[in-house]
Amino acid sequence: MTGYASRSFEREELVLFWEIKSLNYRYLEVRVRMPPALEQFENLVRRLTGGLVSRGKVEVTLKLAAAERMELNLLRGQIVKYHRFLTDIARETGISLQHSLSELLALRTLLGGREEEPQACLTEEDLRGMFQEVAGEFDRSRREEGAMTRREIEGYLAGLSRSVDQVEAALPGVVERFREGLEERIRELVREQVDETRIVTEAGIYANKVDVSEEVARIRGHLEKMKEALSCEGPCGRELDFVTQELLREINTVGSKVPDYEIARMAVEMKTGLDKIKEQVRNVE
Repeated sequence: MTGYASRSFEREELVLFWEIKSLNYRYLEVRVRMPPALEQFENLVRRLTGGLVSRGKVEVTLKLAAAERMELNLLRGQIVKYHRFLTDIARETGISLQHSLSELLALRTLLGGREEEPQACLTEEDLRGMFQEVAGEFDRSRREEGAMTRREIEGYLAGLSRSVDQVEAALPGVVERFREGLEERIRELVREQVDETRIVTEAGIYANKVDVSEEVARIRGHLEKMKEALSCEGPCGRELDFVTQELLREINTVGSKVPDYEIARMAVEMKTGLDKIKEQVRNVE
């Protein structure tokens, strides 16, 4: 969702500076800053901005400045105005006033005045054309950022997939360790011939209890769904958000269902990788 673009345009004696930037946010929030001379176009810019993204905080700033020729004309007008003002005072009071150019310009602050804002004679088509050019750069910026984010998420997904394979491969060993431990405890207690049938039965019950094949299958399904979402052209941030929540639920189930140190360690590693994915998903529209 993050992106940035800026560009300046010259129109007759005006310079228009455009800036579009976006930040991560769950919803769409558009903020437009326009100079007073162009406030009638604010709704137009807001509508155009809303068509750029589906969610995120987007801020569009348009600044208006005079080109060199107009700026000199404005400055000349200010100097003439304040010189006339001081000349009238000198004539009315009889006081001889000597003033330099810097003192004339300093009167703007002394009298609480402000610089004259250049007037803009622009049409809706002018604004629309400039906005679309800046929006093109903004979109390219977001696509570049999105490509990097996608590569990072895909890397984390590959790590999660490897962890799931390790969990699945480790499960038979978990059951075997339980069977061996059970047999050893029984021998210590009864110190007689162990009923192998009973041990096999208990091991089978334990294997059913710690069976996480359904959870593993769902985790793999969620990983595939995330890969598909990342490969689509449209917005997929909300879908990825939802899938990460489902993944967390399944990983927690695996960790709690199998009372084994190695499986618990793998579950923690998967949750760490998932946290990294969630951080990146916040950057996806």
